[in-house]
Amino acid sequence: MSSLKEANRQSGSFDSTKYDIEDLLFKVLVIGDFGVGKTSLIRRYTEGVFNPAYKITIGVDFSLKHLVYNGNKHITLQLWDIAGHERFGYMTRVYYKYATAAVIVYDLSRPATLHSVLKWKADLAAKVELPNGRPLPVLLVAN
Repeated sequence: MSSLKEANRQSGSFDSTKYDIEDLLFKVLVIGDFGVGKTSLIRRYTEGVFNPAYKITIGVDFSLKHLVYNGNKHITLQLWDIAGHERFGYMTRVYYKYATAAVIVYDLSRPATLHSVLKWKADLAAKVELPNGRPLPVLLVAN
């Protein structure tokens, strides 16, 4: 649909008021301690695959998920996979910039990762907020 929309827009025949199509982009941070399954959750959601082999994320990686809501809202989720050791790094402020939501992941089999959730939440609160000054909405995921 988006390629048809783009072709129509380029040819001058696309009338956005006729379709009321809305393109929305949301940057969602996926954070938590290393090894909790952030990358696996993202790949399962975006690609439908699971790889049981653990591969550490260096710095940051991101994936896209395209959704259509109510037929006329085209949503792109940018899922930013932040390496688990990055909380103490100076780059998180850059990675967090312009985020609209966050997912904090912890590992049910490693209680220490649950204790780290509050530290991750505090790191978010100290480094990023919504344009209206409110804190980011955060979802807690137990893996």
